[in-house]
Amino acid sequence: MKVLQTIISYRVLLPIGLLLIIIYSFQRVNNFIKIRGIMKEHVKIFGGSRFQILFFFGVPVLFATSFVQLSDFNQDAFNTLYVVITILITMFFSILTVLAGYKNEEDEQYEIVLKETRSSILFELIVSIYITIYAFVFQVVIDVIDLVVKSILSWILYYMIFFLLLNMFIVIKRYKILDEIQQ
Repeated sequence: MKVLQTIISYRVLLPIGLLLIIIYSFQRVNNFIKIRGIMKEHVKIFGGSRFQILFFFGVPVLFATSFVQLSDFNQDAFNTLYVVITILITMFFSILTVLAGYKNEEDEQYEIVLKETRSSILFELIVSIYITIYAFVFQVVIDVIDLVVKSILSWILYYMIFFLLLNMFIVIKRYKILDEIQQ
């Protein structure tokens, strides 16, 4: 009976659920969630520049490490996060709608930037959705986990938030290029 209780406890089921979402998202053959391809398209934007990759993937490590030393996530932070993420998701979908009307088949460079911009926005949407799922699970278990685990989970959430925010500069830059060419 004790083994069955352990198997069906949140300590086993939640990590398995999160792990399955991640594994399923990155499968090669996947008809529903093609995150692997979107991630490849996003990394391709950096053009092999290791400095840019290090900057956009590494700087959030610095911020996350600093913030987790200042404060672990709490209920107020979750409420603020949900409001901000909801606004960002709405904004990303709105930008995708606007981009659907952009076309310039005569200019090949424009079409490349348009595709990269769409990929960046889709990537940001995926990160936003992952943050929402992760934060929801974290918020549910926050009162029953020990301090070390809470700090580790807070660090991961801070990392994802700063990663999302920093990568928004890529979307802004690409959108500005498209807008200038369009005029």
